[in-house]
Amino acid sequence: MGQIANPTSVTLSTSNGVVYLSWSNGDAYTSVIIYRNTSNSQVKLTEIDGAPTSFQDQPGSGTFYYWVQGHIYIPGYTDDYGIKYPAQNLYSDAVASSPAYVTVSPPGAPSIPTLGILTTTSVPMKIVVPCSGGGSGTLGYNRALH
Repeated sequence: MGQIANPTSVTLSTSNGVVYLSWSNGDAYTSVIIYRNTSNSQVKLTEIDGAPTSFQDQPGSGTFYYWVQGHIYIPGYTDDYGIKYPAQNLYSDAVASSPAYVTVSPPGAPSIPTLGILTTTSVPMKIVVPCSGGGSGTLGYNRALH
């Protein structure tokens, strides 16, 4: 058993190549450690400061296992009598996700939009579209011949 309370309700899902991991913190963690591997053995992926309760990952294609571990850092100090107390790192157990693993397939290529043809019998037509940064841009124009 770990030195502090374990994370609970560790859940795992995937959608469009993204893995979603969520949990409830079992203690007042100062950081949370995420482990990931392609087999059922823990390899540290990242440590997130604070007490987050979710994490997203894009590991690529394959089968991946995940674990969450709580960490509390207690800084060292000297009391009023000169007694020194060293800093401490306390850890929960690394808790496996449920389900234990996910198989990730990256999303397919985005679809190419179908463009229509605008026709006019009198004047050339110019198409102007607003740009996300402001202003506008010209898509182009063409005159249909009949």
